[in-house]
Amino acid sequence: MRPGPFSVDALPAWCDGHGVKIHGLKVADVEGRGNGWIAQEDLNSDYEDAAPARPLLVIPKDIVVSVALVMQYATENAQFSQLIHAVDFQTERQFVLSYMMMQLVLSSPDYKNEAVIPPAAWTQYIGLQPRDVPVPTMWSEAELLLLRSTSLESAVAAKMALLAREFAAIQAKTRDIPFWRELLSEHITLRDWIWVDALLRSRSFDLPYSGVAMVPCLDLANHSVANTAYWRQDPGSEAVTLLLPKGSSVSAGEEITINYGKDKPAAEMLFNYGFIDSSSGAQSLVLSLDEMLEEAGNDPFLEAKLRIFNAAPLLELRIDEKGKARWSAPFLHLMCVQKQDGLAFETQERQGQQSQRMLWRGKDITSMAVMFDVFINAQNVREVVQFRVVSVLLGVVEKQLDRIRDGRRSSEREVRQGVLQAALQLRSIETDVLERCLLALKGERDQLAQDKRVVAYTNKSP
Repeated sequence: MRPGPFSVDALPAWCDGHGVKIHGLKVADVEGRGNGWIAQEDLNSDYEDAAPARPLLVIPKDIVVSVALVMQYATENAQFSQLIHAVDFQTERQFVLSYMMMQLVLSSPDYKNEAVIPPAAWTQYIGLQPRDVPVPTMWSEAELLLLRSTSLESAVAAKMALLAREFAAIQAKTRDIPFWRELLSEHITLRDWIWVDALLRSRSFDLPYSGVAMVPCLDLANHSVANTAYWRQDPGSEAVTLLLPKGSSVSAGEEITINYGKDKPAAEMLFNYGFIDSSSGAQSLVLSLDEMLEEAGNDPFLEAKLRIFNAAPLLELRIDEKGKARWSAPFLHLMCVQKQDGLAFETQERQGQQSQRMLWRGKDITSMAVMFDVFINAQNVREVVQFRVVSVLLGVVEKQLDRIRDGRRSSEREVRQGVLQAALQLRSIETDVLERCLLALKGERDQLAQDKRVVAYTNKSP
């Protein structure tokens, strides 16, 4: 579904009409980055006097799309209220997405608005949102092949499956509502739901007093590690402001940027924003350990361990600021401890309710499950357990490294140049992290193998 037309030239009038205050800025096309805020004059932030610096932007809370605004809108729009009550959304994200979808409908020239629904501020503003959001959920099938064997391959597949389930649920639960049945059968498509989700991931803010929200005008600020400005939300008015840091200055013609998040992994940046900041020093990746768990199916305690741990078994690999390889896999320590070490599980009944408890040599340590790696480090079997963990990790990292080196690549003629560069950058970063972590793990294994407890353990092992 096409959003209605809304040009950058019309933005100042829209801001005046909706209470947005702009000081010393204009929106312009920034080469390679789309629209962005540019200083129209020399700006500075001098906090020496008692008066605070003048904000560059002030966005009132009544046009910030948060759950509070969505619920208020539902009291004013009968058709939207029908959607909210029929689908029974459960998360902040889903409420905001439903509102964005409604505004897409109302703005679209494809919709005749026979129900005569009055427009909201975002009915017009959504037309300024980019139709081509470069996040992987908007990539073509050929482009998605570039993620084969990276840490994003499974994450993107899972996200696409979730979006398909959500849209199917909306269709099923509104089938008996004529307004929505017509829209969802003739106008709104799964691609539209994917689009508003891409907008939310790439342009939303986690506000301290409003939660996950879309903030008009602030969403035009591009990212930079060396950002020239920052945002805050006023605790009283809940307005969102854009400010220069204390003592800073910006020259006329310079872009005003914010930082989307310090030291975010390359995969997270690409997944949420559609690009990787080459100036960021963050080098890390997160891998699912699901495949490894399938191979550990002969562990009689595996199901109990997963239930008690109650979190996704993940492996984080990173290179710290000093260039040293680091890894974290709390569940792996729990997985590598067995009955003969002193681990046990039992079911207890309290006030008619049964619960499973985890015991270490007779002592209840259920609360330590999520930080079992810390707990076991204080026990006399720590070297043996660490040796087991490192041995398993070596296999996981070696397998992932082989995969990413042999990963299938699409023909460069079938993909956009920007997508190709981002995917190759991700592969390069993750390959480097894997290689360096593999080398460090081998050294750690060899060192542990010399410990007398580990020597005794390996001599007893079949």
